[in-house]
Amino acid sequence: MRSPGWVPLALVAFAGVLALLVGFYAVYAKMRATAGLQGAVGFLFIEAAYLLQACKVTWELFLYPVIARYPETAFLLRDAVIKNDPAVLIFRILASATILIGIVLFCLSLYRSTIYPKPAAALIFVGAAVYALGPAISVFVSIVGIFTFAVGCMLLGVYSLVMARIKFLKRMLVRWLSLGLFGTRLVVL
Repeated sequence: MRSPGWVPLALVAFAGVLALLVGFYAVYAKMRATAGLQGAVGFLFIEAAYLLQACKVTWELFLYPVIARYPETAFLLRDAVIKNDPAVLIFRILASATILIGIVLFCLSLYRSTIYPKPAAALIFVGAAVYALGPAISVFVSIVGIFTFAVGCMLLGVYSLVMARIKFLKRMLVRWLSLGLFGTRLVVL
């Protein structure tokens, strides 16, 4: 936290968490009609989880660097006083539980969805699990989890863009055929 790269890294993480909040909303909005109660509950949990994650990153961005800067307060981080405080511990457990419930339910809804590719749901789930288990093994395992999660999210985005482009091209083709732009006229009923 005293490293000069800490704040820029935390800022990138904060922007990423905010983007995930918007991204999960966009994904859910497309599958809301078919997601059912499980999808709705999963969506609410995942949004709450990433809101709590944004709170944690805010601490890392604004509070921890100030605490670490001064020798008389650095012990709060060094000796894990803040981390082991009962209120903070409850917050961290609540955040972990909401992200677990949200990821499981939301990924199941994604997987069952006919709108999104099944590998995206699998990658998001595996990435979240590997990221969660990573700190117990190695920071590099956590990075692999983040990367896997990101690939799953990007697959959702790319798939959505491709499908939107295909839908647009089909509409244009039907319009061109109905106007006789290809030398033949299509009658659309």
